[in-house]
Amino acid sequence: MATRDLDDMEVEFHGLEADPTDFENQEIKISPYQILNPDGGYVYKTTLELQLCSFICTGSSSRNYRTRSREIRLEDIPFVSELIQDGLGERVVELLLHFQYRACRQDPLLFVLGICCRSSDRQTKRAGYNALPSICRIPTQLFKFLSFCQKISQKNSLSKGWGRAHRKAICDWYHSYGTSETKLKLLALHITKYSKRHGWRHKTVMRLAHLNVKEEEDPALKYLVILAVKGKQYADSTTFMENQRKREFYQTSTLKKISDLLSSIETVKHTKDVSQVKRLILEHRLVREHIPTCFLNEREVWLALARHMPVTALIRNLGKMSKLEIFKRSTSEEKPSFEEYLALEKLKNKELIKKEKVHPFTYMLAINQYKKGENRSKSLQWPIYPQICTALKEGLYLSFENIKPTNKHFLVALDISKSIEESVTVVGSPSLQALDVAAFMLSLTIRTEQNCHAIIFSNNRATALPIRPDDDIEVVAEKIKDLRSPPSEVSADASLPFKYAIEKKKIYDVFIIYTDSYATFGTPHPSQALQFYRQSSGKTDAKLVVCNLACSDVSIGDIDDPLTLTVCGFDSCVPQIISNFVNGNFYSS
Repeated sequence: MATRDLDDMEVEFHGLEADPTDFENQEIKISPYQILNPDGGYVYKTTLELQLCSFICTGSSSRNYRTRSREIRLEDIPFVSELIQDGLGERVVELLLHFQYRACRQDPLLFVLGICCRSSDRQTKRAGYNALPSICRIPTQLFKFLSFCQKISQKNSLSKGWGRAHRKAICDWYHSYGTSETKLKLLALHITKYSKRHGWRHKTVMRLAHLNVKEEEDPALKYLVILAVKGKQYADSTTFMENQRKREFYQTSTLKKISDLLSSIETVKHTKDVSQVKRLILEHRLVREHIPTCFLNEREVWLALARHMPVTALIRNLGKMSKLEIFKRSTSEEKPSFEEYLALEKLKNKELIKKEKVHPFTYMLAINQYKKGENRSKSLQWPIYPQICTALKEGLYLSFENIKPTNKHFLVALDISKSIEESVTVVGSPSLQALDVAAFMLSLTIRTEQNCHAIIFSNNRATALPIRPDDDIEVVAEKIKDLRSPPSEVSADASLPFKYAIEKKKIYDVFIIYTDSYATFGTPHPSQALQFYRQSSGKTDAKLVVCNLACSDVSIGDIDDPLTLTVCGFDSCVPQIISNFVNGNFYSS
């Protein structure tokens, strides 16, 4: 890890020798994203395509991510229809496929796909439906897509939308699972795990789509369709199944294995025997969603579920498992049970953490919530086991290795005015305080990036923060508190990070400011200070990320600047959104 010495990135400033008093002069081009307007001034160019890319990635056409999601309305995203009208509908679908793994939320992606599939343009509609299996990978996403399609049809006063093209696309979606035993077992698990979502059931969807599978085409898929529509008892009693059972290789067929799996799931629904439920969970790797509510307070059931539970699911259920005393020991010298040992090893297993791509913020949230001994609604309380806290902390620092460096030069600035110190919770992550998030993200950035400087600022000062890459998050938080503002400083001058960079003659690719944005103090406006930094340094493509941790409706950044990202609140999506923005992944060539 390279040393974060302030002299490492010192270069001679070049470019425009702008005067700080000339902030209002718009006749100078300061960014490659600017174009000349008819009046001779330079303005930011925001194309329809850039608006679409931003909407897919953040849920907003102006690069403004809000942790509190809002209902998507057709009138809020007119650029999608305009692109289709301009003959670029296929390009819209191409962008959806390009960004499908970068979008932190699925709703914007699925809503735009719904618009394309509901378009009167045949090429756009065809491209949209062809992309359906790639974008909707599980039934939950398919059902959400269908809800959006229904909403769009009602808004445009169209038909109910179950025409030939729509029916064919839904049928193709079920067929897209494939015919192999593994894929068909996955479909069976998905049909039973996600049986109902967003007001839709597989039974309803298959009927409306007129899904019909020929016996000679795929007996296992045909059986799954019959079961989803009419139930297990009816499916087993059909002539089709009677004929299949008479076949020579039925006992070793995929159909027999699928039938046994579904019989086990059906048995779990109706049995009263806990030991039987445990046996079937272990035999068929059933998940929590397959288990009736009456068994979810049984310790033995959770012991079985924990065996094959992924790391992320394990983290989510630590409170419930602690309540059932799965991690309880009579004495500190007592060896852990097999299940406890397995759970602890999963939480800090480097290979599993890497395979599941568990983000450090997932661990951060889990640690803070687990230490509280209750969930947000206080409907579940649990004893706090030290060994779980230790394993979570170990997993946290192992998960830092999942973050790929951007190789950019960063200046991370923390607002330490009284207003942010008094903020009790973070919008989107109420179990955390603003300083907790700031310390975590600073630690994450400085551990990951070779070139990262940190400062704190208030209303009249900006001070370098002496953070080392090997400092724990708690150490970082303490260092921030040691340099906190006097009680009299209730607001902050958000232009200070840019003034600091100019004064120190540093070239930065990215400025990240963590603040509450409730109050700004001083001159100039932060967006003007950023413009002056770009002019005086020659770094015209310097990016700004503003994280408004404690509010959800204001920003100190310029929303018309394509090089500025505003984040309102903070949740598990934010680190990935920031990474995508810094890497230029909001745009497609």
